[in-house]
Amino acid sequence: MSPKHLLIRNTFIAVSITFSIIFGSDFARAAEFKANWQVMEGPKVGETGHIYVKAHSIRMEEGQAQGAQAYMIIDSQNEITYLVYPDKKSFLMFPQNLSGFMPRKELIEKATKKLVGSEKLKTYECEKYQYFLPGKKEPIVTQWVAKLLDFPIKACYHEENKCWEMTNIQKSAVNDAIFQVPQDYKHVTVKSLDKGTSKKGTKQKPPAPQEETIMLIDMAKLAYKKGYTANAAAQLKYALKALWQELPFTVAKARLVKEDKSFEQRENNVYRAGERIYMACYVHGYQFKDERAQITADYYFMDAKGKELLSQKKFGNFKWETTLPDPETQLNFNFRFTGVPAGNYILKVVLHDEFSGSSAEFSEKIVIK
Repeated sequence: MSPKHLLIRNTFIAVSITFSIIFGSDFARAAEFKANWQVMEGPKVGETGHIYVKAHSIRMEEGQAQGAQAYMIIDSQNEITYLVYPDKKSFLMFPQNLSGFMPRKELIEKATKKLVGSEKLKTYECEKYQYFLPGKKEPIVTQWVAKLLDFPIKACYHEENKCWEMTNIQKSAVNDAIFQVPQDYKHVTVKSLDKGTSKKGTKQKPPAPQEETIMLIDMAKLAYKKGYTANAAAQLKYALKALWQELPFTVAKARLVKEDKSFEQRENNVYRAGERIYMACYVHGYQFKDERAQITADYYFMDAKGKELLSQKKFGNFKWETTLPDPETQLNFNFRFTGVPAGNYILKVVLHDEFSGSSAEFSEKIVIK
């Protein structure tokens, strides 16, 4: 007997670190400035916020209020984004430039960049560039780089019908401190235990704090909105693992079924003497160790009043390798009782998660003719 889905566990590590972003000199001539930014989705204004730029340093805040609750610090030279949560005194690192004004690195590596002319935007003379994918006649991205600022002030992603653009640009000195994460903030990371847990350990780490799970979901949303679909999927994977760790070990949708390994519910609970009884259920919140999950099962066959007639400890032993949590992880059972008089009975199954020590149970009423 074996479940049909897999799971790999994940642990969260919070450590206090001190860092600041140090930049090279490639853009030493770039101006320092601040501006408002907005995303145009066709004719409609979508997201808005504030942006601060100094050489390779970028800070973006969403919303119109100064000092937004969450903000991004971007190292455009090294393609790193820090998502900072002041209210949680935490931050996440993301290996992409999520500013929106610069095409994604994987797109730049595949596309051909062409200077197609000059254009004036917001009183700034701009060089207009377009990015073409191999074999395509139409550009995938158009970008306007202000000559005076040496920085893109508009970028349009044609397949998504979205344009990132700056307004109210103010050329002025920008304080280095706004590009630094405060020293007492925690760096929250997700570390996949693909190599397994310590041989001494037998249980999974405690669940990640709820705020860290929320941060992972936020990162997935942010990556998806910026067009980083693969990275959004990775963040959702981490979020799913975090959510799974919060679930208690439970049984869901236990039922009598028509046949072995089916999940189609049986029309009734009436059986002939000696007829096989098939049962199935989903299990949630099981733990894992060394890329494995293990659940054992006991059964109790009782009369209608709950008096135990037959039982067997660990009659079922489910072991399987794991990749991702699945809320439809299915366990299948079958029983055959001979020599049992006609009557009403209760069949109870108790499940034990071997790596957490938790148990869960379910029971079904059975009628033997």
